[in-house]
Amino acid sequence: MAPYQNANNAPEVVQQSIPEVYHPQSAVSPSPKAKRTFCGCTILVLILSIIIAALSAAVIGLAVGTGVQTNRANDAKEKLNALSAEAAAAGPATTTVTVSEAVPTETSFSAITHGCSDEKDATSGTDYTTHFSDKVTFTMFCNSNAPPYAPLLALAVPDFDRCMDACASYTKYIKGTFESDSDSVNATCTAVSFIPAWTSKEEAINANAEGNCYLKSGQQRRSALEPVKPGPGETHAAILSAS
Repeated sequence: MAPYQNANNAPEVVQQSIPEVYHPQSAVSPSPKAKRTFCGCTILVLILSIIIAALSAAVIGLAVGTGVQTNRANDAKEKLNALSAEAAAAGPATTTVTVSEAVPTETSFSAITHGCSDEKDATSGTDYTTHFSDKVTFTMFCNSNAPPYAPLLALAVPDFDRCMDACASYTKYIKGTFESDSDSVNATCTAVSFIPAWTSKEEAINANAEGNCYLKSGQQRRSALEPVKPGPGETHAAILSAS
């Protein structure tokens, strides 16, 4: 016979609940968004392709241009070398230039003596009117020298005409500048003596001459002129017509 067991003393039986296992449904991945394409290429690939093509074209163009310039430079250098070789073979060119001062001859004097050297008879006694200084008139006398008063001024002029022009200018500007001495005999140029041979600087230096045109003052008359022989030392005079 089994021992009596009090129900109150019987061991308590605890039943543990079995946790329910959750089985989640398989997650479904969303389909990827389609990328934009152009001619089968994505936009990024297309942009990179364009940039690469542009850079390639620039590099090719630079290379071609550099090559052309290099060829031109080489051609020019070759031509220069060829010309230098020809010049060296020909030898230095020697040119001798002789420069001498033209000394007027008796025949060429006529161009600077208003015709006195070659046509003294036709020129002597004729008048010349200056182009400046109130157009003063002088009478020319070939192969003559104004009386030997001390000259007012010695000048170097290109011809007989300019000598008379200088005489007229002297009177105009001296009287205008020195009004207090305007009545002085030295304030008026009344005659000139022109020596054509001394138009050449070399001839004037050899003769120790201070010029070829001598301005004279004082009373001047045709009868008082000194005759001068024609030739290398010829001299021609002119007198102010009002004198």
